[in-house]
Amino acid sequence: MAGRYTNLVNTLQKALVKNFNKRIFIAQEQFYSEEQKRYITMYVLQEPVWDSTHTHYTKQQVLKTASQIDVAKYLGNLHKQLMQERELGLDKIE
Repeated sequence: MAGRYTNLVNTLQKALVKNFNKRIFIAQEQFYSEEQKRYITMYVLQEPVWDSTHTHYTKQQVLKTASQIDVAKYLGNLHKQLMQERELGLDKIE
């Protein structure tokens, strides 16, 4: 991921893993926009989800956007939500 918000996104990804063992994968896709006459980069955020029928993890898409700001907002909001759940003790509920 290249751009202005790369360091912020990487920091948020690391914080989610370190604090909550929560992994979010970020894939990139590019396509050429005839309308804008340039390549557009799409960011696809995926979360591993346990598939009990096949007994392995699969990646579930949670966000697809062309905006690095949206990626940073999503990760920041997810971190904030997990912090609040931990403070309320909701992270221990099975």
